[in-house]
Amino acid sequence: MSNAFPDWLRDLAPEDDEPLASQPAMTIQQSVDVEDEGMMDDLRRQMGAVDTEPGPETARPAVSSGASNFGGLVAWQRFVLSLFLFLDVAVVGMMFLVMLGRIVIP
Repeated sequence: MSNAFPDWLRDLAPEDDEPLASQPAMTIQQSVDVEDEGMMDDLRRQMGAVDTEPGPETARPAVSSGASNFGGLVAWQRFVLSLFLFLDVAVVGMMFLVMLGRIVIP
């Protein structure tokens, strides 16, 4: 049966014939504790390096609502832009219908 495996796979097998259960293994809780200690030390070092003194407040510009200031345009500019968009869609749609032969221009 061992001949059924390729050489590279047989090389990966452990050399000794001892079962894996005979080796002492860490429990899940022990492995979590070991990882937590390292992470906690790292976090403590990072927090020690952080400057905890509050800095000067930076003035943030007032945020205007997006509906009243779309792209920095005033109302009449938005209307003209939407009118051109509507006409563009209507003309392209009509050209598409003419090309398909659904409507005929007299």
